[in-house]
Amino acid sequence: MNQNLITVGWREWISLPMLGLPWLIAKIDMTKTTSVLHTFSTEPFQKDGLKMIRYCIHPYKHNNDVTVSCESPIISSRETLDAFGNKETYYFVETIINIGDVQRSIILELVNRKHANFLLLLGHTAIDGRCIIDPSKSFLLKAPSKEELNSLYKHMSQN
Repeated sequence: MNQNLITVGWREWISLPMLGLPWLIAKIDMTKTTSVLHTFSTEPFQKDGLKMIRYCIHPYKHNNDVTVSCESPIISSRETLDAFGNKETYYFVETIINIGDVQRSIILELVNRKHANFLLLLGHTAIDGRCIIDPSKSFLLKAPSKEELNSLYKHMSQN
C-alpha cells in the first residue's frame, strides 16, 4: 500500500488557491468522474485571443453575503439540453486543489447548482491515487475556525 495516501472523510475542507478560495467544503463523490463547482453569473469572453470565463462563487453554504469573482481559461465546453429542451453550455477549467497536504491540478466543470447541498463535488479523478476515503467519517483533515473563515473572506465583495 502507498504510504503517501491520506485518509479523508466523505466531506472535507479543501482550498482552491488559484480561485481565491482558501476554504470550501467538498463532498467526495466516487460515483462521479469529474468534479463539479457551483458557480453563477458565468460569462465567456476573449482575452488576448484566449477563450476565458468569468464566474462567481458564494463560498459559504447558504450565505450569499460573500461573493468571490473568478476568471479562468476555458479548457473545453459542452452543449446539452436541459429537462425543458433549452440549450445549456457547460464549461471546464483547470485549477489547483489542496486536500490536506495533497496539492494537485484538477479539472472543474462549472455548473449552476444553486439547489444542491454542496458547492463542490470531487469526482474520483481529483483524488485517485492520493486519498483513501472513509465514508463513515467527515472532516478528518484540518478545518478552519469560524473566526478564521470570517477573517479570510471579509475582504471579499459584499452583495
